Formats: sequence, C-alpha cells, structure tokens
Amino acid sequence: MSVGFKEDEGFCNFNLFLIYHLDFFNMNINTILSKSNTKVRIYFVTKLGIYFLLVLLMLFIVVILKEIFKKIVYFLFFNIILSYRFIIFSFLFQYICVIKFFSLLL
Repeated sequence: MSVGFKEDEGFCNFNLFLIYHLDFFNMNINTILSKSNTKVRIYFVTKLGIYFLLVLLMLFIVVILKEIFKKIVYFLFFNIILSYRFIIFSFLFQYICVIKFFSLLL
C-alpha cells in the first residue's frame, strides 16, 4: 500500500486525491505498476491515460486554432485588403482618365 491510502476510504477523500496528485510525478512508473494494491495501480494508469488524452486534446486545439487563424488572415488579406486596393486603384485610374480627358480638351 502507498502512504496515506486506506482501503475503506476509497477515492472519495479529496486529501488523498491531492496527495496522489502531488506525489504522482515523484514515483517511478515501475513502482506504480508493481504495487500490490489494484486500486492504486488502476488509479495511476488511469491518470497516465488522462494526461495523455489531455496532451492530445491540447495539440488538437492548437492545430484547429492555427487553421482558424490562418483562414481569418487569408480572408482579411485577400478579401478586404486587396478589394480596398482595387477600389483605390480604380479611383486613381478614373481620376487620371478624367484629368487626361480634360487636358486633351484644353
């Protein structure tokens, strides 16, 4: 049995949860898996699985946010900036055409 763990308390005691949570990274995995107590072994293996899934979830969220950010930047650049540039150049072109036309009349 590990320190502070009693069979009759189970996993309901929050203090024990904190002790195992804080002591988790100090214990070797071989020590955890070689424990005779099945509940402790299942607890730590489940905790390893939860940490692994949390890391995968974080990576998935980072990839999705990166793709969303890339689409927003592309949308802003190609739709808004280029359209404003087109509008500005079209006004400039019209202005130059009008000046040329009036300069030809004079």
